[in-house]
Amino acid sequence: MRSLNRPPLGSSVWLQNAMDLSLLSLQRREGIVAAQFAHVREAVWRVVPQQTENSSQARLEIVPTPDLQAVVDRCRDKVVSPYLMHRLPEEQKPRGHQAAARSHPTQVLPEQLTREFASIRDRLELGGDHPPTFHEIRSLGAAPLMSEAGWTKQQVQELLAHQEVSTTEIYLEDHELPWTRVTPGLKLPSQLRQLRSAVSRSRLDLAA
Repeated sequence: MRSLNRPPLGSSVWLQNAMDLSLLSLQRREGIVAAQFAHVREAVWRVVPQQTENSSQARLEIVPTPDLQAVVDRCRDKVVSPYLMHRLPEEQKPRGHQAAARSHPTQVLPEQLTREFASIRDRLELGGDHPPTFHEIRSLGAAPLMSEAGWTKQQVQELLAHQEVSTTEIYLEDHELPWTRVTPGLKLPSQLRQLRSAVSRSRLDLAA
């Protein structure tokens, strides 16, 4: 299983699960925290990616690989929650004082995921002057699909839910991509051969 260097065991288990799920599925932060167990049924994970300026209108049915299914299974624990990413609230707030965006007390919000990731990253002093963000996990997972799994750029684009392939190419920058072997099928035109011969003769005349 291709996985990130996980945070220390003392960190949140749900963060470790979120990192692995993002790496294997290439879904955005918002999609990771919105994923529910009810969305994984009939051997597919149904995802409606959040719409952004560069996203497509696709609704995805992701067929879990064994590694991805193992992460989903690992999200099931003793905490009763509809969400794959969940946590016990540190303090049960009255219903009227709960965050408006939270539909369940155990739900992890996108900004909580960002803060928890940044907290662990900074504790480990990773990244120096350019510390990585949670979003960059998608890029880390995209390149191996081409170099190791043999995916095409279009397939990676579909999983990332990008509208334009140029956006996908940004995610693939600075990552090792597979070499593509091609055999040119053209011959040099006769005019070009004549021109090359004339250039060669000119060089001989100059040398003489």
